[in-house]
Amino acid sequence: MKKPTNNKVNYKSYILSKILSGFIFALPLIIILLLFIFLFRLVVGVITPFSQTLTDTVNINVWILNLFALLILVGLFLLIGVFVSTARGQKFFLSIENNIFSSIPLYNTIKNIINQFTSVEDKPFEEVVLIDVYHTNSHMVGFIVERMGNGFCIVYVPTAPNPTNGFVYHAREDDLIKINTSTDKAMATVIGIGAGSKAIFKGKAYEEFVKDAFEKKPVVTPNTINEITEE
Repeated sequence: MKKPTNNKVNYKSYILSKILSGFIFALPLIIILLLFIFLFRLVVGVITPFSQTLTDTVNINVWILNLFALLILVGLFLLIGVFVSTARGQKFFLSIENNIFSSIPLYNTIKNIINQFTSVEDKPFEEVVLIDVYHTNSHMVGFIVERMGNGFCIVYVPTAPNPTNGFVYHAREDDLIKINTSTDKAMATVIGIGAGSKAIFKGKAYEEFVKDAFEKKPVVTPNTINEITEE
């Protein structure tokens, strides 16, 4: 019996890592969908007795009842959204979030995903970079969170395989290597413990980085520190 080759083993590991990455990214969205379906059915169950009373005198189609239930659910979301946008509502929501919601598994992940889709401001994590934190020519995948306006950026570097944990660095933008890829693809390599990196970390910027990796070695000087502390 032939032993499996390394290529077959690597291919199997690659497939498993991709399945795991897809599952982790899809799970919060699936939970949101299931929660919405649960609430929708709950509203339908509440209005069903009233609809049965109306159907004795008025012919109402089922799809009209479902549409009415959907409008009620959307209206409730609207009222809650208006309430939590007030000072009293924010205080009430933060109290519930800190005491109850934060302890629910995947709550923070779902919240972050929703914020990414609904934020009207410049969304963080849209720019993927490589950062050499310790100036050893060993780079890590990072995401620009914010530009400080003085040549420095706030960069979030997630840990593998759980990207919700990580480190925040203040780095020179000139020292960052910008990678032309999407956030989800870069994040998938973090969750997959590096699997799939070869497919996305390519292009002119990355080729120049590889070429100059052992020639350019930035050094932190006292002048750099002074620039950070200057107002």
